[in-house]
Amino acid sequence: HLLHASLRRVLGEHARQAGSLVAPDRLRFDFNHPRAVTPDERERIEAMVNEAVLANFPLRIETQPREKAVASGAMALFGEHYGETVRTISIGEKPRFSFELCGGTHVPATGVIGAFHILSEESVASGIRRIEALTGRGALEYFDQTLARQERLAGLLSSPPETLEAQVRSLIEERDRLTQELATVRESAALASLQAIQPENLGHSRMLAGIVRQADADMLRRLSDPFRSANSSHIVVLGSVVDNRPVIIASVSSDLVARGLDAGALVRQAAVSIAGSGGGRPTMAQAGGKNAEGLEQAVQSARTWVREHLRP
Repeated sequence: HLLHASLRRVLGEHARQAGSLVAPDRLRFDFNHPRAVTPDERERIEAMVNEAVLANFPLRIETQPREKAVASGAMALFGEHYGETVRTISIGEKPRFSFELCGGTHVPATGVIGAFHILSEESVASGIRRIEALTGRGALEYFDQTLARQERLAGLLSSPPETLEAQVRSLIEERDRLTQELATVRESAALASLQAIQPENLGHSRMLAGIVRQADADMLRRLSDPFRSANSSHIVVLGSVVDNRPVIIASVSSDLVARGLDAGALVRQAAVSIAGSGGGRPTMAQAGGKNAEGLEQAVQSARTWVREHLRP
């Protein structure tokens, strides 16, 4: 009841109960809402419920005719079937915090509930959201476990718990900086190995085929851009190994596609040597595999395939 009322106050009157499960230490509550609850809304909802718990409102439980109860403002859930006589639950006075028809089991006063904490909020169906929350001893156990975990993390960082967030942010910034530095070093090494590959003249076309150090598919495509821009008629076949996984990219200019070359067919042929597969468009394709030892053979196979299929 407290969560339902808080949802309606924060999100709007459309936020109505669509299902629930209530246990002594936890609850699940489904409600109508078209989007995810924002972090700020979630904090306000949780705070509102806890304020109502701390207020220790007594529950006034009455049995009365349904029409009288609804006329006096009690909420009836859409889709529920009620008899002529209903049970109303009123929480708080002038104005009420909550006033609903309900036949379930209830505490005598809100303070009995204890702490309330929202664990998660997610979509379960179109227009239906779900909140999972802890109450009473379940919430206290969760808080104890969270604080203990925080103390352990603070110990690992040799930092007081109150500075833990700042320490973690600093570590994330340092990780991001090192990741960027590593990416720069890898790209420099990849560029150096690319520059060592000698392009091959095939009539009016040029082919760049070889192995580049520590470059993923995106980097291979990016590094090959200058060659493709400088050579309107071209074939590119570049391979690399990252984390012991071989990858091959192939590019074929449109004029050579018109003459029968296909980048997808090219990488599929090369992928045999790396125990993999691949595909893509006639002008750009990619393959991956499991056998890094076969990468050199794969690139050589691609060279041979190009020479055999490049019609005069």
